[in-house]
Amino acid sequence: MKIDYHDIYYQQFEDLTVAICKKILGIATQKFSFGADGGRDGRFRGKASNFPNSKHPNSGLFIIQAKHTDNPVAKMSDKDFFSDKNADCIINKELKRVKILVKKGEVDHYLFFTNRRDSANKISEIENKFLALGLKSATVYGVENIDMFLKQYPEALKIAAIDYLEKPLRLIPDELAEIILILKNEIKELTFDRSQAQNFNRTSFDKKCQSNNLTDNTKSFILKNYLKEFYKVDKFLANPSNEDLQELYIETAAEFNAEILERFDKKSKMDSILNELLKRLFYRDGDLNRNKSLTRTIIYYMFWKCDLGVNS
Repeated sequence: MKIDYHDIYYQQFEDLTVAICKKILGIATQKFSFGADGGRDGRFRGKASNFPNSKHPNSGLFIIQAKHTDNPVAKMSDKDFFSDKNADCIINKELKRVKILVKKGEVDHYLFFTNRRDSANKISEIENKFLALGLKSATVYGVENIDMFLKQYPEALKIAAIDYLEKPLRLIPDELAEIILILKNEIKELTFDRSQAQNFNRTSFDKKCQSNNLTDNTKSFILKNYLKEFYKVDKFLANPSNEDLQELYIETAAEFNAEILERFDKKSKMDSILNELLKRLFYRDGDLNRNKSLTRTIIYYMFWKCDLGVNS
């Protein structure tokens, strides 16, 4: 069992850490809602069931913090994560928050989870920084430790809604973001003129939807809200001055489609796949998240133009 933690959502990672803590601390472990957490994602008060072990468990007020990154090669030694010279690094910010909790008497034991890798020496160095604040214990868990927990408590994956047999969409949104940012400034000037649209050989949209198990509701939604925009995008990409962007579009659509086709079968609903694609794009790239409507337009355009999904 191997989980690519950088490919799951940060909410799932937080759910996963709390699920693990329910096993090592106790079922009464609480999860805080998303938002400004003041240095805590979860909490447990009482005598732990199995932390640090079942024979000599700690007791008191436990605070749980999870920090997720979508960088697959991130380490705890990265300067943005831990550096004495960088006041804005993640650990230094957490130290300030925990210091306040210690003064208020709102924490005895601190558990910090991250999907980063590093050596035992680096973990010890970070733990000592937290212990210096007056904590009774401070424990930092990286990828290797989380892997070991999941071997012991595989049911934690179900609680966090993570299926390790189901590969998540692996997307690099940079190229699409480049197209979106340029198109954003020009699409307002483009007019809807169906007669000027390119003629290309593609499956009819009805057959396209049928072949890809796209529901009638989604088909109607796309045609009603995005069809006019498709012709504008088509006109934009057909402009000879946008040849470089057209090549970038083709490469991006091909990469996305390779991921989609790997997951598509007769039981799949294209509605769900497109929604997951959009969800991950919004999560992975700030520019796409700030231009959701236009991003949806491009993704639906790719499907309408038969660059995504199965074609008859």
